[in-house]
Amino acid sequence: MKNTYSKVFQFIFAGIFLFLSACNSSTDITPTSTTFQAPIPSQTSTTEPNYIPEPTLTTKPSSTPSPTTTPSPIQVSEHRIGIRYVNGIGEFYNKEDDSKFVPRGMNYARIDHVINGNDWHSTFDPALYDPKQIDQALQQMESDGFNLVRVFIDCCSAAGEQVGNPIHGLSYPYTENVVDFLKRAKSHHIYVILITDLTPGLGGYNDLLWKAGTAQIGGNNPRYLTVGGSIAKANYETDFVRVLIEHQAPMDAIFAYDLTNEVNFDTSMPPFSLSNGLVTTGNGKSYDMAKPDDKVRMAYENLIYWIDHQRESIRQLDPTALVEVSFYAPMAPVPSQLGDSYISLTGEVIAQSQVDFIDLHPYPGVGFDLSQYARYYGIDANTPKPILMGEFGAFKYAFDTAADAAQFLQNWQIESCQYGFDGWLLWTWDTEDRVWNALSQNHEIEKALAPTNRPDPCR
Repeated sequence: MKNTYSKVFQFIFAGIFLFLSACNSSTDITPTSTTFQAPIPSQTSTTEPNYIPEPTLTTKPSSTPSPTTTPSPIQVSEHRIGIRYVNGIGEFYNKEDDSKFVPRGMNYARIDHVINGNDWHSTFDPALYDPKQIDQALQQMESDGFNLVRVFIDCCSAAGEQVGNPIHGLSYPYTENVVDFLKRAKSHHIYVILITDLTPGLGGYNDLLWKAGTAQIGGNNPRYLTVGGSIAKANYETDFVRVLIEHQAPMDAIFAYDLTNEVNFDTSMPPFSLSNGLVTTGNGKSYDMAKPDDKVRMAYENLIYWIDHQRESIRQLDPTALVEVSFYAPMAPVPSQLGDSYISLTGEVIAQSQVDFIDLHPYPGVGFDLSQYARYYGIDANTPKPILMGEFGAFKYAFDTAADAAQFLQNWQIESCQYGFDGWLLWTWDTEDRVWNALSQNHEIEKALAPTNRPDPCR
């Protein structure tokens, strides 16, 4: 959910884009120095009148950067869930018995840390991690027939609370808790989506990222529009996966890696806010900021470039892993009551990227119905890549009771089948916030969505 939990971007996207869319530890897990071959430096050429641009730290590669990470010598278990195509349409399946797999589950979230007014996830915080509580939740999910849980790896809380080590690299206590969670989930026959959101605020991963920012590429856009941003993220991804492997996590319990929660661009900052000049981005191409179409093309071409490099980095270490990318609600075709604005590029990502499946987060009660979501996202029943509804839920301001919310969400799930959704995860299992959770008011939503009560999610 792109609200105060992981809310980094909240800008209004003007004109055509409205419609187009941070652990103390005695053990230091050291990050790789780089995951890409060194590119040839270049400068962004900008022709904005009366302005002499600073040389950009974004570099133009002589060829497609390729990860140099070598696979772990430790045997990595093959992931049990894969994707196959039947008559050109992708579906999830269980490799052990060749049966179709329908993802149905929950987002499990603990949110206790506030940084600069924003709430961050604390599920794996060494001081707060609660194995007993987790076992109880997973046991109940298993009893309900749910088979998937989605969890956040916290990037940005204080030292000792997040995945990054303040000395360097990753936090050993934190990652040990992730391994423990995977083992517990597997014992309850539940698969896990790991959201490696953004890049850790600690550990040195952001050094390359923020150095890549320039007058032409500002705000948070260096994450997706620069080589430095891609390298920073790939360093994190490979270190994280390597740690799981080396600490003997049950890799076959991982359903997928979500590259970052609800990917989006900072559209109020350069280069999107520029009205003229050429900008050279991480994919080595230049775009004319006087042309709205170039801005759109710059966004989706660089996002696809970024996604493909992250997926390649992960799969060098974990060859059978599924890698996904998630998107939040759009701003068009109708205004969102949340007041947020995001550029949605799902159509291009589906068609052109190597990502294994798409994870969309359509919430009812925010100004959209499912047909509008589907039209904006560019999906339908014949969308080739599998589509996961990785978050959906009912806001308390839109539904007076959990019972009302439960009935609506059940109908929302049923209706979504006609738009190509292949799986569903509720926001959330038991988090108390502005959204009704599964256990609210006598577990109404849990009962309405439980596969044991409704084996067919589309009926």
